[in-house]
Amino acid sequence: MRVAGLTLHGDPDDSGRVRLHASGHAPGPKLLEFVETVRPKTLIPIHTEHPEWWAEQLAGTDILIKPPVVGQGMRIG
Repeated sequence: MRVAGLTLHGDPDDSGRVRLHASGHAPGPKLLEFVETVRPKTLIPIHTEHPEWWAEQLAGTDILIKPPVVGQGMRIG
């Protein structure tokens, strides 16, 4: 923001580094918190570069991680 000539007001972090998230997607830790709260039977990680992250994070739970395979159909239900 400072590069664009904008002044940032009320930033509690005055280290000079502005940490903003504006991609339109929730960050991984927030998505994980959501999944742990909802506790789905099956999680199909799509629109991610690292579907294996979900298996690592949810190891030891009863949530089945079922990443799609490119070019293969998937039956849901």
